[in-house]
Amino acid sequence: MFKKRVVAVMALATGVALIAVHAQSATATQSHLNKTEGQQSEARLLRSTDPEASRFRAAGQLIAGSHCTATLIAGSAEPAPDRRALILTAGHCVKDTMTTNEVITDQAAPESWTYTPAFFIDTQAEHQSFPVARVLYASMKNRDLAVLELDATYADLSRLNVAPMRLQTRPSYDGMPIELVQIPVVGVPQDEKFMRYASCSARRPTDIYENYSPWFWKDAVANDCAGVSGGTSGSPVMAEGVDRVVGVLNTTVDRGYTGCGPGRPCEVAGSGHVAREGASYYIPVDTVALALTPQGELDIHKLDQGDGIPLQRLHSGWDSQSCVPDEAGACQVPRRDLAIDPQFELIRYKEGLATETICADEWGYGLPLSVETQPLETLAMQPVEGIHMLCAVGKRAGSDIWQSVANATMQLRKIDDTPPAQAPVIDVPFDEEDRWQVTAREAYHDTQVAVIKFGPSDETDCQDMDGYRWQRRGMLTTLAKSGAPWRFCAYGLDSAGNASPIGFRDFR
Repeated sequence: MFKKRVVAVMALATGVALIAVHAQSATATQSHLNKTEGQQSEARLLRSTDPEASRFRAAGQLIAGSHCTATLIAGSAEPAPDRRALILTAGHCVKDTMTTNEVITDQAAPESWTYTPAFFIDTQAEHQSFPVARVLYASMKNRDLAVLELDATYADLSRLNVAPMRLQTRPSYDGMPIELVQIPVVGVPQDEKFMRYASCSARRPTDIYENYSPWFWKDAVANDCAGVSGGTSGSPVMAEGVDRVVGVLNTTVDRGYTGCGPGRPCEVAGSGHVAREGASYYIPVDTVALALTPQGELDIHKLDQGDGIPLQRLHSGWDSQSCVPDEAGACQVPRRDLAIDPQFELIRYKEGLATETICADEWGYGLPLSVETQPLETLAMQPVEGIHMLCAVGKRAGSDIWQSVANATMQLRKIDDTPPAQAPVIDVPFDEEDRWQVTAREAYHDTQVAVIKFGPSDETDCQDMDGYRWQRRGMLTTLAKSGAPWRFCAYGLDSAGNASPIGFRDFR
């Protein structure tokens, strides 16, 4: 029976897991940085008359690809007054559909994008918005950061008593006291969507991933800052009492979900991954700090411009079990399934568990291979459970210059043989006079789809895998009360095809 169940589960997973991924991708922005209203009250509203308020006038509301927070920055305390001013925010505030290795450089911004500094609740009549002219740099590769150029000068901001903040190049340390200034818009009353302040502490930097792309960010810093929700993305994080930005708020672990996925980042740890309940994360800004000039310019040549060798996943899913059945049901080792851009001529790569593989380290890269042979399509993986990293650098045809390992292209792949712990919850959204409307509710992101069957209770064996079918998202099953007693059975599948325990409910 066990073998029969595994084969049935894998057959269903192949057909339905991708539907769950696509559905979740459509709601990633909504779930990103989403905590409850009760948690918002822990981050107090900041008024212009508060003693510390003058330190944070550079922070403001950003209306861009999404609703975010941004900070006026410069490479010196006194940038050239006639230079267009720069603001710092998160990369996903520019475009939250960017892929793992995507970087945007020097593009015109839509006319509707604006930045409003000193966004205090008690100075609403004085608020002045400035148009965003260009996206100088936006990245989701290793660092979730963006630098935007305003259609306004530093002198224009100075007239509002808004001076730029400097960025910190020194790394953070475990237990460091920090301050977060943020403008949340989710879970707060409409008339209180203004600047808030939280005092908190940082933990040791770690690597995290999120979504089903997935995004991968190095050296993200977990913190216990309160009030983090939609709109907080891009907020400046400062060492306590120091007027320099050490990081930009990136994401948070949503308590409404389980597992790992959109709105619920996981830390890469050991041979697996961990969701740190209640944690938020910020991205260090040292790379941007080193690229700012004293005159107020951004030297993007000092940043990873995302022009390395592109790798395209041939199948949408990024995870699988260590045993992938072929058409005959025989166990096969999972493959990398990556296509290499044919504009490149040669490739070098290395791979291993993400906790042990540093792409920026030259050690471990193999000899050059011809891209024409597409060596990563059928590259067999180690059948070891955990998060696996592949690092690649390439050389374009007709060029002698290789991509730097410091800017290597990355792809994560998860080998997952661990079944979800929870069976789907069997709900009755509608209990009507003559029928029950029943559904099996998945535990996001632990399970991606529910698999169900039902029938007369004395004839329905939930442990018998015959008769199960997957339930479309939001689908209701009608059970006529005249046909009772009924038994409704359900189990869940995660995105790798692992099956949860079976749950059931009798209707009499």
